[in-house]
Amino acid sequence: MFILLFCCVALSVVSCAKDELPPKEYAQFVESKESGLRVSEMVGRLKFELQYRPIDYVIVNEHRQTSISKEIYNEIKKEVDGMLYFNLKISLISGEGQRDLSTDPNLESFAQFALRNQIKLNVGDKSVSPSLYHYESGQGLKPYGTVVLGFESQQITESDLVIIIEQYLEQIPVNVTLTIKQEDLKNIPNLKLSGK
Repeated sequence: MFILLFCCVALSVVSCAKDELPPKEYAQFVESKESGLRVSEMVGRLKFELQYRPIDYVIVNEHRQTSISKEIYNEIKKEVDGMLYFNLKISLISGEGQRDLSTDPNLESFAQFALRNQIKLNVGDKSVSPSLYHYESGQGLKPYGTVVLGFESQQITESDLVIIIEQYLEQIPVNVTLTIKQEDLKNIPNLKLSGK
């Protein structure tokens, strides 16, 4: 009887444990549409695509190796911890397809400067502006511009992460709401570290 009880408890503990993925597979999971960590919305002629970047994902992209030791992991984590990171891709949709904002000087200028003041992160009942804001133009090489966002780390409780881009003149005619759901945050696997 004791052995049966022990096996049931051990099996339930193992089944509750999160998967561990090596760096390449971890990054692929985070970037996949199915993970729920990448969401998009069309507003007028603009497409907004938000990618949540968990700390482990930031570390994987910083290190760019097939394996990460605990020592290197901890070194990089000290540098990047304390923020919630996102990439926000913005593209202009026209009859010619998807284009980056450099084709419209007003939109490019808006993305470089004014957009920073229009973005808020809502976690639970708190609303914060980005501490890190960096716009990278596609410069005709990519069909989108990218805004790198960082928000002072909030306690992620039982709340969704909601990015609000507030209405701004004719550039953004209505508020844009991009939501990373709590259930998707809970399903992020652990990063597998090497033993070195």
